[in-house]
Amino acid sequence: MNEILNVKNYSFSYDKKKILDNVSFSVNDYEATVLIGINGAGKSTLIKCIAGLLKSKVGEITLLGKNINEYKRQEFAKNIAYVPQSISFESMSVIDAILLGRLPYFSHPGKLDYEKVYEIIKKLGIEHIANADVQKLSGGERQKVAIARALAGEAKLLLLDEPTSNLDLKSQYETLQMINALKKEGIGIIISMHDINHALEVGDKYIILKDNNIVAQGDVSILTEELLGDIYGLHFHLIQHGNTKHFHIGEEENED
Repeated sequence: MNEILNVKNYSFSYDKKKILDNVSFSVNDYEATVLIGINGAGKSTLIKCIAGLLKSKVGEITLLGKNINEYKRQEFAKNIAYVPQSISFESMSVIDAILLGRLPYFSHPGKLDYEKVYEIIKKLGIEHIANADVQKLSGGERQKVAIARALAGEAKLLLLDEPTSNLDLKSQYETLQMINALKKEGIGIIISMHDINHALEVGDKYIILKDNNIVAQGDVSILTEELLGDIYGLHFHLIQHGNTKHFHIGEEENED
């Protein structure tokens, strides 16, 4: 594995309110790093900082060994792709929506650009909606198109902010399967998630955020009943079969 991203001693504040405080971690190719924490813990803010949408002078973020502030916009867009929680498209075909991801490579799309788009459409299994109006698709289908658009830029790092939120069960399952397939192609992925069991499905590394800081990071072994209970204020019961983990979640029990 090779390091794609390095975040070192990074802090970020909105006005005077600190959201991230001295955060450090790295991300490699062929792996997914899952950000876990309650609302307001800084997951989305951290992703937006990595995407270059928010900036701070405290700490450093390097992408492929280069400070993200030193990239020209077009070069940066070729290496990193961001899929936000809220996805909106103008009325256009799925093909044209995905083609937008190729903008860093052309002033007018050519044969190679369309070939790349068709390759991604086939890879994600969305040939049946290729000519549909993206605005008329289901939430799960739009999520696939958004990820396809991100992949069209051939980025080395994919940022996904709550990719399974507001999706039905089938679309959630398909999105998780898609993430696992993308890892095998060498893409590094950072994902923010609330659903711990979804995180177990796709994660290779986990970063737990609380009170503006990373309180734990590492492989699946860090996800314990005690740590998750402390983060969420809920009772977590671990069910494990071989190497497979699953958490049953309930309210914290009050002691008399």
